[in-house]
Amino acid sequence: MYRELARIAMGRALCSFVLAAAGVVLCAPSTSGQECDWLPGEGIPGTNWPVFAAGTWDPDGEGPEPELLIVGGGFGAAGDVVANGIAAWNGSAWQPLGSGMNGPILALTVYNGELIAAGEFTTAGGVPCSSIARWNGSAWQPLGSGVNGDVLALTVYNGELIAGGDFWTVGGAPCNKIARWDGSAWQPLGSGVEGDYASVWALSVYNGELIAGGGFETAGDYVSSCWARWSCPACVGDLNCDGFIDLADINPFVLYLSNYTAWLTEFAACNPLSGDINGDGTYGQESLGDINPFVDLLMTGQGPCP
Repeated sequence: MYRELARIAMGRALCSFVLAAAGVVLCAPSTSGQECDWLPGEGIPGTNWPVFAAGTWDPDGEGPEPELLIVGGGFGAAGDVVANGIAAWNGSAWQPLGSGMNGPILALTVYNGELIAAGEFTTAGGVPCSSIARWNGSAWQPLGSGVNGDVLALTVYNGELIAGGDFWTVGGAPCNKIARWDGSAWQPLGSGVEGDYASVWALSVYNGELIAGGGFETAGDYVSSCWARWSCPACVGDLNCDGFIDLADINPFVLYLSNYTAWLTEFAACNPLSGDINGDGTYGQESLGDINPFVDLLMTGQGPCP
């Protein structure tokens, strides 16, 4: 009996050793009743150096092409494909995006349908690009003259691309660690953030405001330790945050009234008060009184946001 128990124990130990060598972790079943476990990253053998950023990008928007997983980092290969700093996974294979970058990628986002990559590099696809570049599906292109340091975070707010990091000028103009790209030119965000060794490491949007986090002591004229909010007046009637009040805002306005949570998800960079057409302080699904004012606005006030 003891010999049989020893044989079983040895077999289990050998099995655990083999599974561990293969990268499989054994653990107790989840108390929730779901069987969850770690799996290796898609593709074999993954990337040959760390991944610092990941996101998704759809090459043709609403078209038939599948959405791609994009990873960026300090690697030179993904699977068996040469990919300098950035690669795309289509569900079955890794693909390079041009010839990639000459330095690591630290942040990714999508802006105006194009993939935006940023980090510590001076060229993208062989083209001079100071720490930030855009991929249009076939080639890398610079965003103006870029920034003079490292870009550590990206997001989209009020229809503009926001970049944060450790830099002092943007497009040749002074700025402090954070800047916005309006589609054609770079601009600072007020006086930015300051402090000993200040930098912006994280960006997001919450309740219609831009949130910046990092290592800083002041933001604009305010003492604000390590995080701050940047808020802009709402462009009333611009429900899709493209900078214009026009017929393209009708469907977003319907979603705003019918499913406010879904509108917040789809148009996360928008200020919720953009739908408060009558100015009564209510918004979302409580804004039925804004329907007629919205119709009047479309009939008389179409055009760019003031």
